[in-house]
Amino acid sequence: MLGIFFQRKEKDCPVFRLKRKTGFIPLDNKHLKGFTLVELLVVVALISLIVAVVLSNMTKNRNSARDIAVRSSLSGVQRAAALLYSKTQASYEGVCDSSDTTLSDQGDFGKFKSYIDKNNGPTGVIGCKDSDRAYAVISSLNLKDCWCVDSTGNSKEVKLNGAPDCRARLTTTACP
Repeated sequence: MLGIFFQRKEKDCPVFRLKRKTGFIPLDNKHLKGFTLVELLVVVALISLIVAVVLSNMTKNRNSARDIAVRSSLSGVQRAAALLYSKTQASYEGVCDSSDTTLSDQGDFGKFKSYIDKNNGPTGVIGCKDSDRAYAVISSLNLKDCWCVDSTGNSKEVKLNGAPDCRARLTTTACP
């Protein structure tokens, strides 16, 4: 097969014979009809390996971007809570939903909550504790454990340390 590309001489490759005006032509066409099964399998295996590496990197990058979106949204929650605090004359009541331990659905908090829910993974949770003077909000991440923000300005990663989810780690109105 290489004889077609490199124009081998007759003595180097007995499959070819010299034709005076057009160059080399094969004596036996059955050797030049296509690729062997082994060659095709090697190419398919290499392509599969490359695709697997690229897809795994894309998944990791996608999850990393989602984690950044969650952390950014939690920073937005901090700003919205500060605005609420100034509007209500020194109270954080309303940051969390009064019926459960999650972020409120009202106003800006509802927008941030839906965005966090969309990006914090299939098993993602949001936990929230508030009082008149303080609040803390925690959310699960895709690549790491949890991220927490609170009224003191903390914004940090929180390890689960055996807890079933992020809400179990949030016991007070301050990040653990």
